[in-house]
Parts: sequence; C-alpha cells; structure tokens
Amino acid sequence: MPSIEKTGKTVDLAIEEALRELALSRDEVQVDILQIESPGLFGMFGRREARVRVTPLKGSRAASAPAPREAPRSRGKEREAERPRREQPREPREQRPSRNEQREAR
Repeated sequence: MPSIEKTGKTVDLAIEEALRELALSRDEVQVDILQIESPGLFGMFGRREARVRVTPLKGSRAASAPAPREAPRSRGKEREAERPRREQPREPREQRPSRNEQREAR
C-alpha cells in the first residue's frame, strides 16, 4: 500500500487524520514528519500547517489492501460560484459636483 500525506493544524492532528483514513493504529505505520506547524507572524501571517507522510508497515493488515479512495469533497462553494447571480435593478445615483466644481463655487 502506498504512503499518504496529510496536513493539519498540528503534527498529531495530521497523523490522526491519516490513521483514520488508513483505518490503522499508530503501531502499524511509519510516520515521517515533513513539516512542523508554524504559527507565523503574530499568529496571522505566514501560518503553516503540519505535514506528515504515513506509510503502512509490511506486516500490517492494510499493507496488502488496496488504497482507500478519498472521500468526495463538498462542492458547496463551487456551486455558489456556478449559480448565475440575479441582477437587481439599481436606482440611478444622484450626481454630485466634483471637488473642482465645489472649489470653484466657493
């Protein structure tokens, strides 16, 4: 069975997600930490998630099983973009004099 890579807020969460997908325990896999999470600048900018590669060991029950398919992702946001937007008729805006015209009127 090939290895899988997962990301998460922490290394532990990424490992748990991979184990859940493989339906294996921690003793039945080899875990390689590819990237440790980073909070970024002030916890806002440049934040990085942890990334791990999980490979089933040769003696594990999943080593000979076919790779599980990834669950289909929700298309909620994509579908919103596909829907045509209804154009609301707009009332014309009131024409205001420009700044230059206002200065000249003084």
